[in-house]
Amino acid sequence: MVLQVLSGIFIYLEMGTGLFVTIVVYIAIWSITQGPVIFTYISEITVDKAIGFSVFSLQASAVEQVLTITAIMKGIGLDGTMYLFAAENLVGLIFVIVMLKETRGLTHA
Repeated sequence: MVLQVLSGIFIYLEMGTGLFVTIVVYIAIWSITQGPVIFTYISEITVDKAIGFSVFSLQASAVEQVLTITAIMKGIGLDGTMYLFAAENLVGLIFVIVMLKETRGLTHA
């Protein structure tokens, strides 16, 4: 979220190197933290059929984002798009804190 806000600022200020660094750092951090956690959590809390539906929903969401990103960027600009993504991540963080349960020590029974 912080890196997305920084990306928006770097885009607004037209600082290409700062933007490049924040995007690379974001991708590196995401790939070792939030990215794999999604699949780990899904497998801990659901049964086989629900795993398939959950992964399908996740991928459908990614396709939706890819198909609408151009229209969003034309409407609010590239820096506004980064701020929108940061706001979406803030909502997601609040959802995770409020709704997701701890699974340590629980069994599938």
